[in-house]
Amino acid sequence: MSKNNGIFSGSSPLLLMLGLAPALGSTAFAETALAMGIVTFIVLAVTGLALLLLRAVPETGKVVLTILIAAALTTVADYVLTAKFAELRDAMGIYLPLAAVSSVILLRAGKSSEESSAASVFVRGTGTGILFIIALFAIGSVREILSVGTWFGLQVMPEGYEMNYAMMTAPGALLAAGFLAAVLNVRACRGTSDDGKKEGES
Repeated sequence: MSKNNGIFSGSSPLLLMLGLAPALGSTAFAETALAMGIVTFIVLAVTGLALLLLRAVPETGKVVLTILIAAALTTVADYVLTAKFAELRDAMGIYLPLAAVSSVILLRAGKSSEESSAASVFVRGTGTGILFIIALFAIGSVREILSVGTWFGLQVMPEGYEMNYAMMTAPGALLAAGFLAAVLNVRACRGTSDDGKKEGES
């Protein structure tokens, strides 16, 4: 298994169309983006552990159980945020329940669980969750800084900075995600070229 598998693989909202809904809806500010990322990470990690305990379940049943577990965890997160962090929950809006969509991502780990060790499956799911946090937080940070000039409520742009309302919209989220995806692609291309040079030298 590649050393980048699970963390820098094509399972982040920067590279996977599946992640666009929460990325577009919950990343207007860094705080809400971070919260969505953490909820998604918890759903991924706990559901991944549950899959390890359900290895004997047929593949069809495993898919259903994965979706049910992820939905239940997301509901619990919804109740906790509503009770303890009402303002943050309101800011996340209808997009918090979309954290259950991460169960579909886990199907990749679920399919490979039969031929992989328990440790590798857990690392894969955990890596995907970590990348979700990083990606959503990066998109949210870029959008907040360029739109209102703040980061976690702190002024980071010079005084007199004019608000860029375009970055608060869905097209703004697409621009931020596209820019960050381009950075990742450049990084990946450089890594591939470096590996090719090393193989050629050897």
